[in-house]
Amino acid sequence: MFPKVIKLTHLLKLVDVIDGRPVRVNYGSVIVDEYIQHKMHTLMSLVKVFVGSPCEKPREQRETMLVPAKCAGYLGKEF
Repeated sequence: MFPKVIKLTHLLKLVDVIDGRPVRVNYGSVIVDEYIQHKMHTLMSLVKVFVGSPCEKPREQRETMLVPAKCAGYLGKEF
């Protein structure tokens, strides 16, 4: 799965999703190519599985991401 994510990332490095549509970053134009749209959808699906969607994570995991700010006093550093 990870090699496929890398391959798709390189293929779609100049593509971003704005308002649910794939857009060519350097020109700002909407992409209507079915192949690119399919590859973008595949990449987003794989990344959600690999990283996990924030709304699908249990509450404890979402709160753990904030731990460094909460524990700043314990670490002796201010964030």
